[in-house]
Amino acid sequence: DLDHFKAVNDAHGHAVGDAVIAAFSRLLRGTGDEATIIGRTGGEEFAILVPACAAAVARLLAEGLRAALSEG
Repeated sequence: DLDHFKAVNDAHGHAVGDAVIAAFSRLLRGTGDEATIIGRTGGEEFAILVPACAAAVARLLAEGLRAALSEG
């Protein structure tokens, strides 16, 4: 999930919150390969399914996404 998302909506309005979710979705689309399944599970929560992925690789993927989000 996107940390502090409610604060973004409360401070800047739902239009900005929607733009944040759309931007994060675009970031996620560049993740993984053709077997990767990405979905929004609700609100500001997302799931990424990477078939046959080792835990260490999944951690690297998650850390890469976290870093990319913090840079943006």
